[in-house]
Amino acid sequence: MLVLIQIWNWYLRHSEGAVAVLPTGLILSLVAVLLMLAGWAGRWSIEITLRCLTKRAARPNRSGT
Repeated sequence: MLVLIQIWNWYLRHSEGAVAVLPTGLILSLVAVLLMLAGWAGRWSIEITLRCLTKRAARPNRSGT
C-alpha cells in the first residue's frame, strides 16, 4: 500500500510539476510516513508480546503437579 501511495505521489509530481507538491504531495508523503511509523510500532508491539509469551512458556509450572 505504501508503495502504491508513493507511486501515485511520484506520478502527480511528474505530470503536474511543482503545483502537485502543495497540498497533495505533502499529504501523500505525510500518509506514507504515518504508515511507516504504524508498521514500525506494530512490529515492536508484536516482538514484545512474543518475548513475554516465550518467557511465560519457559517458566516451570507452579501448580505442584
